[in-house]
Amino acid sequence: MQANRFHIGMVMEEINRNFIDPILLNKSKKKAKGIEEITFAYYIILRAEDIASKEEFPLRKF
Repeated sequence: MQANRFHIGMVMEEINRNFIDPILLNKSKKKAKGIEEITFAYYIILRAEDIASKEEFPLRKF
């Protein structure tokens, strides 16, 4: 798991701005097997992981 609390915060900001990734939402619905409360939790996790995986860290020079 690469995501941390900052990535989850970014997801919550996106949700507040009414941005929801439809592909990840469908994946979370499949994982939750139709339970809406769990669907929301899975979406947050999947989106946070997606953001974390795209994040690039600058190279440190010593």
